[in-house]
Amino acid sequence: MINIQASVSKGWLHREGGFVFDSRYYMDPYYRMKQDEACHEFVKKAFPDYPVYNMEDNLVQAEYVVPNMLLVGAIQPNMIIAAALGAEFVFSEDRDSDVKGFPLKDIKDTDDLPGVSEVLELPFIKNLEHQFMDAVHSHSDCTVIPPFFWDTSGRATIHGIITTSMKFIGQEIFTMMMSEPELVKGIHSWITDVYIGLIRHFSDLGRLPVSMVHAGECSGAMLDEYSYREFVTPFMSRIGKEFGAVRLHSCGNSDHIMDPEKGRQGFSN
Repeated sequence: MINIQASVSKGWLHREGGFVFDSRYYMDPYYRMKQDEACHEFVKKAFPDYPVYNMEDNLVQAEYVVPNMLLVGAIQPNMIIAAALGAEFVFSEDRDSDVKGFPLKDIKDTDDLPGVSEVLELPFIKNLEHQFMDAVHSHSDCTVIPPFFWDTSGRATIHGIITTSMKFIGQEIFTMMMSEPELVKGIHSWITDVYIGLIRHFSDLGRLPVSMVHAGECSGAMLDEYSYREFVTPFMSRIGKEFGAVRLHSCGNSDHIMDPEKGRQGFSN
């Protein structure tokens, strides 16, 4: 038997149930928990005989969801960093949030990138940290989940390396691989350092040990095998070396990246 876990979209919830996914939904953890509970009940009534949920697809694992689970910073991982770096956080009532602008589009030298310790002090990151501590103190009856985690499993979530650099720089990152390959590798090394630092920070803050890492690398499907091996594999190997197993989520036709993926640390069938 094959087990499945399906989730509904925010667009469907808005259209069929009138739910609104505004800034308060993303930035007020307790409000979000209560709205998610209402969404769960709505979905259960709509699909009583099927394992269909209201949850972030590929990020939340149904078997690790518990009652009164309060998510702090439940925002797509690369958008957390992009917003911290100065991109504008934008919200839509009927779809996922996003960021506008490319905070690293003018980067010419990796020396201009903030260190990991500086990233941890950026206002957006500090605000998430304060939200977590406030939730722990104000809602002692809840299981509070820190940013970069989505359930009680300890599975940290990130976007893949090229998916993240594309979010920060735009599609120019692909031409930069040819014109400035060492700069791209430096940026990808920095992204890796930042993800490791943020995961460690919020794991410690939430007293939630890292069990593995989920990496959403949809943009990786646009790279050929050589480019993937050159610009993605070494950095995902560092994530694997740091945390152990890495679960890769890709999009589209991705057969060609299997060989370079097998060469990274943390790969498992």
